[in-house]
Amino acid sequence: FFSLLVLMLRNEYKSLDGDDEPECVPSRHWIVGGVALALVVATLVVLLTPKARLRAGREELQEIVMSMDPKTSNFVDQPLSDIAQGPSRGTIEYKQYINPALPQSRLHDGDTDTVSRRAKDDGKFFIHISDTHHDPFFDPEATMGAAICHSCLFSEEVFGSEAYCPRTLPTNEASIEIGQYPFGRYGCNPPRRLVDSLYHAMKGIDAHPRFVVMTGDLAPHGYPGDKATLTNTTTFEDLCPTKLLIMKRQAAFWKQHFPHTKLVFTLGNNDHFPKDKYWQPFITALGDVFHEEGLFTKKEHEMFTRYGSVYYDIDNLRFIALDFTLFTPGGEVTFVDPASLSGLSEEETACELFPVRHRTIQWFERTLKEAREQKKAVYIVGHQPLTTKRGKDELNVYGVHYGKLKFLLDRYQDIIKVGLFGHRNLAAIQPIASALGRPIIPSITVPGVSPRGKNHPAFHVVFYEADGTVHDFEQWVFALGNENAKASKEGKGYKGEWKMHHRELYSWKAFSKGEKFTVAGLMHTLHSILTDERVFFDIELWKRGGYVGDETPENYKCKAKYDTANAMMQCLFPKQDPRCWDQKWLA
Repeated sequence: FFSLLVLMLRNEYKSLDGDDEPECVPSRHWIVGGVALALVVATLVVLLTPKARLRAGREELQEIVMSMDPKTSNFVDQPLSDIAQGPSRGTIEYKQYINPALPQSRLHDGDTDTVSRRAKDDGKFFIHISDTHHDPFFDPEATMGAAICHSCLFSEEVFGSEAYCPRTLPTNEASIEIGQYPFGRYGCNPPRRLVDSLYHAMKGIDAHPRFVVMTGDLAPHGYPGDKATLTNTTTFEDLCPTKLLIMKRQAAFWKQHFPHTKLVFTLGNNDHFPKDKYWQPFITALGDVFHEEGLFTKKEHEMFTRYGSVYYDIDNLRFIALDFTLFTPGGEVTFVDPASLSGLSEEETACELFPVRHRTIQWFERTLKEAREQKKAVYIVGHQPLTTKRGKDELNVYGVHYGKLKFLLDRYQDIIKVGLFGHRNLAAIQPIASALGRPIIPSITVPGVSPRGKNHPAFHVVFYEADGTVHDFEQWVFALGNENAKASKEGKGYKGEWKMHHRELYSWKAFSKGEKFTVAGLMHTLHSILTDERVFFDIELWKRGGYVGDETPENYKCKAKYDTANAMMQCLFPKQDPRCWDQKWLA
């Protein structure tokens, strides 16, 4: 633009000095300069306006969530059972709190259509669930810590060796009366009735599925032994067996509902005992239980007890269920003294310290090589998403064995169609990157069935083609607050209703406008999403299964009435044992 302007002025001055150039030429230069200026202005508008609108959109969303003053809003005096705890953030008539300039249809608890798109689709499909966290001792009026709603008598941090360690489970769990929380409570692991409702909904989509993918965390949080300190002489019998009993019941519960359905299962970090640690005595015990209950074949049982990982062959698909907790910092229990390994290389040291990681990587390579030879499409099934975020439950991205894992993913990317994950209680679509950061494999993360992350319970229906390529997936959600209110009116026979997520953004095709779920299609769609402010609110809703906001109606109610932390906690959890009000561990 500036070059044109200089050229234009130069010719204009030459014309004034008596140049023989016709008078219409300087006018043409002015026109060219004007057009150039208009193009520059238009480009700036195109580049800056979406960012400004997106920033305004974020502020608008924050305004929606925070628009209520809990001390003056009339709903705080209403019974909680009458409150619709959905994207409305606790209001019965939420429109009074929503900016009328926003599309109202984007803020609701799910589409009214309860029939899957599979009826209109020629492809194959399966159901993907994660993070059920079914807690047989669920008590919505007590807490043992963040997102754990059962008696704090289970807490070893408070009661030490005197903590409650049940060696039998409630026999009448399904009929326990839970008052205004029959399907569970936001921010808590759920009772059995929510899992009953989930299985009922799954049967409504497919009465006899061949297989279902479960990406870990069957087990609930907060049981004795989860933080145990181990030594090389500790045995499983030395610790509280409650978690294993719970997982045994869940396996039997699955077979009761789906006797002929293969559960493609991978371990979550909470499925380990102690939590977040691969400890061979527990892996062996859990593998034996799953084999006895019919979840594992003999071959799968042998793989699981050796690696904590399993592969499942279904038609031309190979689902490789890797235990990613093994690759987290501290994820493999080891009693080898690092000082005894002086003089070894970094790789040799890692192999001596972490023998299970080492043999699992070797198994993974053999499994991928065999799949390529047999012309199978591979799905990677894991709990923690394959990302580069570091933290207690995240993969050790700088570890030797994790580097080998990424190398194998890169080498076999031609046969790996997708990664399926859970863990975060948030939906996500993201690429798995190579060791050098290049996107190589698309992945789908499903929100948890448990509403502990202040999300609506949700699952996915995944559609795939004959060659294994995923071409669509739907999100199904359970509006917990609304369903609790309905159950209070309908009684114990009410099973709850799961619905497809918002009609404008319920599936991959709605996101992508027809792209296949390949890494190229994913990257193109992600770029489009980042530059299109119109889908911002839909994305925020989709991530949490339609739930918006970090505060629940109970929090608003109690914060409006009490100022001190203890008083507010007593309001939130009226059955709490008074010995358990130590804010250090409760937080």
